[in-house]
Amino acid sequence: MNEFGDSNPQFNSLHSRVFNQIRNDILNGVYEPGDNLIETKLSEEMGVSRTPVREALRQLELEGLVQSVPNKGVTVKGVSEQDIQDIYTIRMLIEGLAARWAAEKITPSELEELKEA
Repeated sequence: MNEFGDSNPQFNSLHSRVFNQIRNDILNGVYEPGDNLIETKLSEEMGVSRTPVREALRQLELEGLVQSVPNKGVTVKGVSEQDIQDIYTIRMLIEGLAARWAAEKITPSELEELKEA
């Protein structure tokens, strides 16, 4: 058993691979808002059983990328204008804070290296 309580590390890496593939496909527009994600089709396309696909879809639902409706399946959620505004607001705050911390912690040699770049 590993530190996360899962006894099969191979399943974890397979689950991660399936999750990352579906997530990237959603974010890159392969699957568009409103598209149905069918477990059997995804498992056949990826050459895996339905279990890692099912777990990946559950995780994607927790991230808000898909919506599961009982007896209807899983559909890709769209991104609202408010979501986009929230993302940019958070990003501005994080990037500003990161720049400030970097400026406070930079060493003279690192600063010189940046000037040369």
